[in-house]
Amino acid sequence: MLWTLLLACLLVMASVGCGVRTQGEGEETSPPSDDDDSADDDDSADDDDSADDDDSADDDDSADDDDSADDDDTGDDDDSADDDDGDGDDDDSSDDGTADVATCTGDYRIDDIDTTADMAAVAGCEVITGDLSIESTWLTDLDGLSSLVSVGGELLVEDNSVLAQVAGLSLLTTVGDSLRLEDNNALTDVDGLSALHSVGGDLFLWDNDIVTQVSGLSSLSSVGGYLEIYGNNSLTNLQGLSSLASVGGDLNVYDNYSLSNLDGMASLTWVGGALYVYDNDALISVDGMANLTSVGGSLWVNDNEALTQVDGLTSLGSVGGDLEIDQNPVLVDLAGLSSLSSVAGHVLIRNNNLLPNLDDLSSLSSVGEFVSIASNDALAQVDGLSSLTSVAGYLDIGLNQVLSSVDGLSSLTSVGAGLHIHSNAALTDVDGLSSLTSTGGVEIASNGALVNLAGLANLTFVGGDVSIFGNLSLCQSLVDAFIAACSACGAVGDSTGNDDGC
Repeated sequence: MLWTLLLACLLVMASVGCGVRTQGEGEETSPPSDDDDSADDDDSADDDDSADDDDSADDDDSADDDDSADDDDTGDDDDSADDDDGDGDDDDSSDDGTADVATCTGDYRIDDIDTTADMAAVAGCEVITGDLSIESTWLTDLDGLSSLVSVGGELLVEDNSVLAQVAGLSLLTTVGDSLRLEDNNALTDVDGLSALHSVGGDLFLWDNDIVTQVSGLSSLSSVGGYLEIYGNNSLTNLQGLSSLASVGGDLNVYDNYSLSNLDGMASLTWVGGALYVYDNDALISVDGMANLTSVGGSLWVNDNEALTQVDGLTSLGSVGGDLEIDQNPVLVDLAGLSSLSSVAGHVLIRNNNLLPNLDDLSSLSSVGEFVSIASNDALAQVDGLSSLTSVAGYLDIGLNQVLSSVDGLSSLTSVGAGLHIHSNAALTDVDGLSSLTSTGGVEIASNGALVNLAGLANLTFVGGDVSIFGNLSLCQSLVDAFIAACSACGAVGDSTGNDDGC
C-alpha cells in the first residue's frame, strides 16, 4: 500500500509536490527531486530574487518600486519638481501666484559685538516680525538690509556715529510700531526711506546734527502715534513730509535751530494729540499747516525767536486742549487763528512783546478753563475777544503796559472762577465788562490809570471775595460805594491803597 502511494506522488510531484509522514517518524520528508532548492523553491527559479520576487524584476527598486522610477526622487516625487515648497503642488511659488516672502521671525539687533554676524542674520529678510535695532560705532551703511520690506515691531536706528545714509532701506514700506532715528551724527539725509508710507507707532527724528532735509519721507501718509522732530540743528525745512495727512498722537517740532518754516506739512489735516511748535530759533512762519482743521490736544506756539505770524493755521476750527502763544518776541499778529471757535482747555497769550491786538481771535466763543492775557508790552486793546461769551475758569488780564481798555469783552456774561485785572499801567476803565453778570470773584489791583468801575455795575452774582486795591488813580470813595451797592458781592477782601485824596 505504501509503495502505491509513493508511486502516485511521483506522478504529480512536479506540479503540486508531495510529502508524507511515515508511521513512527517525527519529521516531514519529500522526495529530493521535487522540493530541492534547485527546483521549484530555488531562489533562481520561481521564488528567486532574480525572478518573480527579484528586486531587479517585479519588485526591483529599479523597476516598479525603484526610487529612480515610480517613486524616485528624480521622478514623480522629486523634490526638485513635484512639491518642492511642500504645498501639495508642483510649483514653488505660493498659492496666489506670488513668490514666497522671506520672513524672519523675532527680534534682531545689529551692534558692535559682532556686526558682521548680525548683518548676515538679517541678509535677505523681507519681513521681520519683531523689532530691529541698529546701533554701531563703525557701520557706514545699511546695504545689507536691501531686501527689507516690512518691520512688524520697532525699527531703531540710534547712536550710529559714522552711518552716513540709510539707502539700504529703500524697499521698506511699513513699520508696525515705532521708527526712531536718533543721535546719528554722520547722517546727512533720510533719502533711503522713500518707499515708507506708514508708521504704526511713533516717528522720532532726534538729534541728527547734520540732517538738512527729510525729503526721503515723501511717501509717508500716516503716523499712528507721536511725530517728534527735535534737536536736528541743521534741518532747514520739512518739505519731505508733503504726503503726511494724519498724526494719531502729538506732533512736536522743537529745538531745531535752523528750521525756518513748516511748508512741507501742507497735506496735514488732523492731529489726534497736541501740536507743539517751540524753541525753533529760525522759524519765521507756520504757513505749511494751512489745511490743519483739528487738534485733539493742546496747541502751543512758544519761544520761537523769529516767528512773526501764525497765518498757516487758518483752517483750524477747534483745539481739544490748551491754546498757548507764549514768548514769541517778534510776533505781530494772530491772523492764522481767525477760524478758531472753541478751546477745551485754557488760553494763554503771554510775553509777545510786539503783538498789538487780538483781532484774529474774533471767532473764539468758548473756553473750557482759564484765559490769561499777560505781559504783552505792545497790546493796546482786546477787541478780538468780542465773540467770547463765557470762561469756565478765571479771566486774567495783567502786566500789559499799554492796554487802555477791555472793550473787546463786551459779549462776556460769565467767568466761572474769578475776574483778575491787574498791573495794566494805561488802563483807564473796565467798561467793556458791562455784560458780565456772574463771576466767582473779583480782583482789580495795581492799575495806575484806572478811574472808574462802571463796567461792573451789572454783576448779579459774585461767588467769592471782592478785592479792589492799589489803583492809585481810583478814588477810594468810588471803591467803597461800589462795594456797598453790590448786593451780589460776597465777602470783601482788600480794598485799600486806592486814591484817598478825592
